[in-house]
Amino acid sequence: MFWRFNYFKSFSKLFFTCIAVSSFLFFGKTIHPSFSDDSLFSFKKFVMGVEVELILRDSNESHAQKASESAFAEMTRLDGILSNWKENSEISEINRSQEGKWVPVSKELFEVISKGMDVSKSTGGAFDITVGRLLHLWGFYTSSPQKPLKEEIDKALNSVGYKLIELDTEKHSLFFKKPGLEIDLGGIAKGYIIEKGFDVLKTFGIKAGLINGSGDIYVWGKKSGDKLWNIAVEDPLDREKPLTILPVTDTAIFTSGDYERRFVEEDGVFHHILDPKTGMPAGKCRGVTVIGKSINSVNGLSSAVFALGPEKGISFIEKLNDAEAVVFDADGKVILSKGFKKRYPDARLSR
Repeated sequence: MFWRFNYFKSFSKLFFTCIAVSSFLFFGKTIHPSFSDDSLFSFKKFVMGVEVELILRDSNESHAQKASESAFAEMTRLDGILSNWKENSEISEINRSQEGKWVPVSKELFEVISKGMDVSKSTGGAFDITVGRLLHLWGFYTSSPQKPLKEEIDKALNSVGYKLIELDTEKHSLFFKKPGLEIDLGGIAKGYIIEKGFDVLKTFGIKAGLINGSGDIYVWGKKSGDKLWNIAVEDPLDREKPLTILPVTDTAIFTSGDYERRFVEEDGVFHHILDPKTGMPAGKCRGVTVIGKSINSVNGLSSAVFALGPEKGISFIEKLNDAEAVVFDADGKVILSKGFKKRYPDARLSR
């Protein structure tokens, strides 16, 4: 039986599938009838502008609920620091600090910016955390985006480039080498927040579960009966039918696609994953799913591969120790990293 997530603002990327052994599996605090010691409990809350769902395996519903509330509280706190959508967030305040001096930041913000800088460097700027000004220009921080003039894009590109940021690891400070720079954490903050939510759940002794942050998914442990979690990889060309289903545990599956935040004008369809080199939406991929054993190992990589394009993106993934990728090129052709079939030999593709 398949169970599909319904996501807020059409941010859907993946859906997860549970196959019951001898009876149906119901969610929302309803107990699977075949469970004797542990049950799955579902809790939902809007965080980061999307619906985040926790599916927790525990023997006590009250304990699972307390764990979920603590995890959601931490995720909400971090969202208040890292969200580019909140004017009073720390990152928004930093982006307004154009005084040509070193600016101290919180430990959490420094960690995320550092991770973003690492991904920016490793991809040669294909992923770049300084695209904030471009995203503002396109209106992707609003509900009414629109294509800007080429002259406006060219001007904004002068304030894009991760090399224009300096970090002081000892003082947790950063310096903008050029005025007008804006850091955007959209491609990396959610993974960090999910990871910290998971850390909270571990302190409660939650032995198994699933965190779904609008399609960026992490699962750990196993379901009752020693069963793995079954995660369906969405096909951007046919979102009603999964490309494949992967039985996994202790795995992060993160996805980026051109079907998320998008709008249509007379001269085309435009989405929010921008190429930092051109200031235009990256056009070589339709969707990218990256799979790894930890959240940190895949965080930011689906956006990076999307911007790199199929050939360079797959080559980039294959140089890493703990990541595989499923890439849909501009025509929808499916391209797998070399290690994908080795890791998932029983995976069957729908096309």
